[in-house]
Amino acid sequence: MFNYNFAIFIEIYKIKYMRPLLFLAPFLLVSGTLSAQLYVSPNTTSGSDSYIYANDAVLYVEQDIELVENTNAETKASIYFRGDAQLIQGDKLTSQNSGNGSISILQRGWANAYDYNYWGSPVGVPEGVAGNKNFGITRFFDVQDGGTHPTHSLQQETTGALNGLSNPLRISSRWIYALRGSNSYYGWVYIANSNGILPGEGFSMKGTRTDVDAHDQLYDFRGRPNDGDISITVSHNGTEGLSTLVGNPYPSAIDLAAFIFDNTAIEGQALFWDQDRTTNTHYIYDYEGGYGIWVPAGGDDIGDGTTSGTYTNPVYTYTDGYGTSGTPTGEVGEYVERRFAPVGQGFVVLGDETIGPGNGTVTFKNSMRRHIGLGAENFSQFKSQTNSSNKSNISEYYLDIMGSLRFHIGIDENYVRDMVLMFSDESTNGIDRGYDGSHPGIISSGDAYWKLEDVEKPYVIQTRPYDFHSKIPLGVKVKNGANYFEVSLVEIKGFDNIGNLKLFLFDAFEKTYQKLDLNNKALINHSGAGGVIEDRYFIVFKKGHHNNGQNNGNGNKNISALDFFQNNRAKQLEVYNPETIDIKSAYVYDMSGKTVIQESNLGKQTKYSFSTANLSSGVYLVKLITVDDIIIDYKVTVHNK
Repeated sequence: MFNYNFAIFIEIYKIKYMRPLLFLAPFLLVSGTLSAQLYVSPNTTSGSDSYIYANDAVLYVEQDIELVENTNAETKASIYFRGDAQLIQGDKLTSQNSGNGSISILQRGWANAYDYNYWGSPVGVPEGVAGNKNFGITRFFDVQDGGTHPTHSLQQETTGALNGLSNPLRISSRWIYALRGSNSYYGWVYIANSNGILPGEGFSMKGTRTDVDAHDQLYDFRGRPNDGDISITVSHNGTEGLSTLVGNPYPSAIDLAAFIFDNTAIEGQALFWDQDRTTNTHYIYDYEGGYGIWVPAGGDDIGDGTTSGTYTNPVYTYTDGYGTSGTPTGEVGEYVERRFAPVGQGFVVLGDETIGPGNGTVTFKNSMRRHIGLGAENFSQFKSQTNSSNKSNISEYYLDIMGSLRFHIGIDENYVRDMVLMFSDESTNGIDRGYDGSHPGIISSGDAYWKLEDVEKPYVIQTRPYDFHSKIPLGVKVKNGANYFEVSLVEIKGFDNIGNLKLFLFDAFEKTYQKLDLNNKALINHSGAGGVIEDRYFIVFKKGHHNNGQNNGNGNKNISALDFFQNNRAKQLEVYNPETIDIKSAYVYDMSGKTVIQESNLGKQTKYSFSTANLSSGVYLVKLITVDDIIIDYKVTVHNK
């Protein structure tokens, strides 16, 4: 038998934390045989409750947890996670968490009683044999005293009415659905208030407040914490990936990049539902919403050799009476940071064609769990809030992106399609998992998309190798009559290898170029029959170089046609000379001014190649001198892994 003080020492020793944990005595009571690494139980001798209170900290337990329910209504749970406190358990396949006690962990969702949130539960029903259990909305508890009381919550009572209530908390069971491998509105499975939500499964739920100004609702998840490998079935019908709503199943954040790269049975993206929160209706044909797309590639550098990923804002559309997206509303959703899915986050995945037609599985694992505080600055948002918190335990997932271009395609001055074009030597012109994000749904009255090589499906995020001479197809869906498209370049990231980048929208039929930069838009005016156009409009590149104001001694040849490209995949600097300008010498200098490459009498070749295999990674200055002593200089960045 373990004595009380020794039990405290063992469990504190097993806990790793970033900030001090606050423990309220009595901390632990252990008697008999210790079957779990962390065991929390009321003191059967004194009758007093025992619990752990963690505030803005990570509670780490390598093995399993056993919890016994307390008796006092205000301290019923065994472990309380407050602020950005989260629970992480060691990497193992099967959960043996047990007991009739619960953890308590909070999350805020949009409160509007007419609008959906997509959730995933971090807990299950605390009963029966050890392991993960199903969830039902009866495990949502109502935080007392406006959330100011540290431990007191009461079990909310569900309602069958259309609208829920916020005070006291009443969740409407009318809107609790799961989506299990279907692209049909009728594929949603009604759960109501049963414990029918599987561990790792997502579910839809509407908010609780009918006043328009209410932005969020605080919920208390109480139950047995999920742990270990958690698998969900996904599907493909042989033609398209079917949609499955999954959810973060843990009482901690998870790394979506790790989830996507570890699960090849789904397409390399996650879809997030967003909705106009000011439209107050339960009538399906008045719903205004859409899906944003997130992929691991690109985004901001967030430290430790990894990036935040790329998200495209959803376009809001009205839904017809059969649940099909139709006419755009003219509104779009806000940008939300998605790299680390917070506690309670639900999202949609699509079955990949490699499994189909048929079923596969996706698996959540403890190795994907991260202690990441909620907030945009931490690349972890449940919605577009900006809560401030800690950032830690960034994972190693990184996709090498040379640069990215974000376009907004305005369509008939009605709505804007958000699209991103990225470049990487690790990608292809076709589909690359984690680099490309498919289109959430073409709008028949007019839309835009990327046309990938040998791929019928439209995309809103495309990554491809950079090739100065390539033409990148911009597909458009046009209606009968007339469409007006306004193509805007709204964001440029990276491109230190590309230099003085100039972009144009090329019309292959009219043979015209329209300049694209942060100050110039390109216009497409279409009239005639409706349909898709994929072989007319292209994004193309041109570059400008300087000649120091000197006359061109190569006759009428255009020195600005010289093009430089640092091909890091081939470990060589490539210079294209389509005008066959006579080049006398070439030099490459490092940033200290040291000459690292020198070549003479290059002549009038159309292409020169210089090996950079022996150079260190860094920025270099390239200088060409023509036979007329005209100097053309350029900067490149070498990446040698």
